[in-house]
Amino acid sequence: VWAGDAAATLHGDADLLHQVFINLLMNSVQVMAPRNAPRRITITVAAASDDDSWITIDVEDTGPGVPPDVGDRVFEPFFTTKPTGEGTGLGLAVVRSIVEDHGGLISLYHGQGGGACFRIRLPGLATGRGQAAQDGQDGQDGQDGQAARAAPAGGAPADAQQLATAGADG
Repeated sequence: VWAGDAAATLHGDADLLHQVFINLLMNSVQVMAPRNAPRRITITVAAASDDDSWITIDVEDTGPGVPPDVGDRVFEPFFTTKPTGEGTGLGLAVVRSIVEDHGGLISLYHGQGGGACFRIRLPGLATGRGQAAQDGQDGQDGQDGQAARAAPAGGAPADAQQLATAGADG
């Protein structure tokens, strides 16, 4: 993974991480389809400024955004805003599960252009699964990779309002 000018190492299941990004990208494409231009998806990758061992990936679109009353539910299994028969409501629940299984967390923000911004934070090579527990950073026992989920959430995108977080304690 390239984060700014430097390479950052992310360990994980490539197929599952691929599914995360395909789900987020397809959601963005689908919500932007009926809108007039500009329709844009921006993916930003950065090493967290407070701890270079965490990798932050933002997937932001110029769609209609997610209303605050819906934002709290987007990661729930079987919850969908799509018309009947067009969505299972499993996409973001699966995304959350995969991110958590990789020791990370995912948050939803209002994007800068009014759309949605999904922020994913995953442990890089230096953190690894269970490393935080060995360092006593989260008070958990480190079993099943749970410890790495307690990473600091990082800053929100500029002018963003957080709608929901899943992972760590979310």
